[in-house]
Amino acid sequence: MTRREVVRRRAGLVVLVVAAAVVAAGTHLLLRPPAVAVADALAAPATTPATVVAPPAPQAAAPATEQVPVSLTVEAIGIQAPVVPVLAAPGGALTIPEDPGTFGWWAAGAAPGSPTGSVVVVAHVDAAAYGAGPMSDLIRAPMQTAITVQDAAGGLTRYALSERRSLPKSELPADLFTLGGAPRLVLITCGGTFDRATGHYSDNVVMIATPA
Repeated sequence: MTRREVVRRRAGLVVLVVAAAVVAAGTHLLLRPPAVAVADALAAPATTPATVVAPPAPQAAAPATEQVPVSLTVEAIGIQAPVVPVLAAPGGALTIPEDPGTFGWWAAGAAPGSPTGSVVVVAHVDAAAYGAGPMSDLIRAPMQTAITVQDAAGGLTRYALSERRSLPKSELPADLFTLGGAPRLVLITCGGTFDRATGHYSDNVVMIATPA
């Protein structure tokens, strides 16, 4: 075999090895499952502030322990979720429970049964580690759907869904977080378009319910 033939054979082997590596890598990429979508602004770990921001406001007097909400039920669509108190981190962003099956009550706002102000409840619509949460059903519930909030003493405050709107996250109205005005329940989750690159949804979905 001549020197030229040896060189050609070696070159051919190199091409075959590289081609095989490319094919193997391509197969690996094709077989790798797609990344799981992580929810929005609202699909962050519980220790990370999410993008629901409560504006600076005088904090309500701490409610009596028995007034603290502990569960939220929407019987018509099979929702019964625990509720835990949440507060804002520096900068105002509320810290939302990681599990979308748990709702967070803004503890600086009104408590259920208060004669004035907003009872603000927030939750992720879904999360990679848990899947879809109750909010994914609630955002499709018809108007006048009954919502019941139970407090630690077993008291029930009943509301009826009266309004739903989708807003860019930068346009979440500050007046949702109010201690004055007529009593209401304000439910906030995420919606709109999901951006896989950032792991966030584009909007917040705001639902208003008034005492029934």
